[in-house]
Amino acid sequence: MSTEATVQHQYCCDTALFGKANSERLTLSALAGDDQALYCAIMTNPGCMSYVGAQLTPCQAQRSFNAALELTRQQPPTRFYLKVTCRATAQPVGIAAINQLDLTAGTADIGRMLLPVWQGKGLGTELSQLLIRWLHTELNISGFSKHIRVGNQAAIQSALKLGFVPGSTSTGADGHSVQKYLLSVTAG
Repeated sequence: MSTEATVQHQYCCDTALFGKANSERLTLSALAGDDQALYCAIMTNPGCMSYVGAQLTPCQAQRSFNAALELTRQQPPTRFYLKVTCRATAQPVGIAAINQLDLTAGTADIGRMLLPVWQGKGLGTELSQLLIRWLHTELNISGFSKHIRVGNQAAIQSALKLGFVPGSTSTGADGHSVQKYLLSVTAG
């Protein structure tokens, strides 16, 4: 690992992952043990999971939550999860995931899921924008990707609005087609 990547890794582990980031309406913070109800509510909700995969049973959601916590603590981080709350009320809004984080290459795959009551309000786009800004500013990430199930028009429109461009399409483990969207951010 280069010296710069080592410094970024240390910063990521000591500050960025465990601090908070804010947009106009949202706050991001690292997923913690007391976020189990939020995580499980999302993973067991058919509306939340409709474009992600099969909704989980409560037992599966609990196991998934435990795995997400473990991944968030892993060193060096390659994947971590964040709780998303309403900045004004501190109410839980959803979760976000940073996947395939590569500090050396400056790339990350981002994803997010919102509780149904918070969907359709532009918060998904705002959340993606916050993730991009935060990762670019704090960790010097400049290459972003999103994997969106074909047919998820809300997520596709959000990605296009943020400047993502369509990339390759593949078949996911569940047999559904997923398209990769790419974004490159430059300084300035």
